[in-house]
Formats: sequence, C-alpha cells, structure tokens
Amino acid sequence: MLRYLPRRQPGGLDTWIVTPTVEKNPCLEATVDYLVALNTDYNALAEELCTAKLEISRLRAQITPSMPLFNPVYYPPRKRVRYNDPAARTYNSASLGELPL
Repeated sequence: MLRYLPRRQPGGLDTWIVTPTVEKNPCLEATVDYLVALNTDYNALAEELCTAKLEISRLRAQITPSMPLFNPVYYPPRKRVRYNDPAARTYNSASLGELPL
C-alpha cells in the first residue's frame, strides 16, 4: 500500500507531497488542495497571533500599576467563636429581633 506523506525540508517554508507515480489521482489532488488551504489558514493565523502578542506587550508596557505588585495585604485576625463561653459574642435571632431584609 502506498502512502502519501507531506514532506518539509528543515527550515523550509514549503511543503511537498511526494507521489510514487506520475498518473493523476483525484483523491491525492483533493488532499493536496485541502492541505494547501489549511496551511494558508495556519500561516495567516500565526501572523495574526504574533501581531496580537506584540500589541498586548505594547499595551502592558503603557499600564502603570496603581499599587506595587508585591505589597503584602494584612487582614485583621478572625474572631474565634467559642460556644458555651460567656465572653464569646454570639448572636441569635431572639436577641436581635427581626432583621430588615
């Protein structure tokens, strides 16, 4: 069984599909057309991606941070709830009455 494989030279931009015979093969021609269309779309997408990355890096350079990036944030310690302790501040609905919604 003969296999048709895309072949690319190292560092080259072109892709060739090598056929072992000279006769026309409609399946191979359709595959080549499909591969050419995909390769064209891939090249256009890669170019758009490079342009977008350059634009993003340019915009990031323009942004001035409002706060230093590695400024530690100190939060107050959390209240520890201890049940059955008269000094613990626990609330229930009876002591607060009805809360407005």
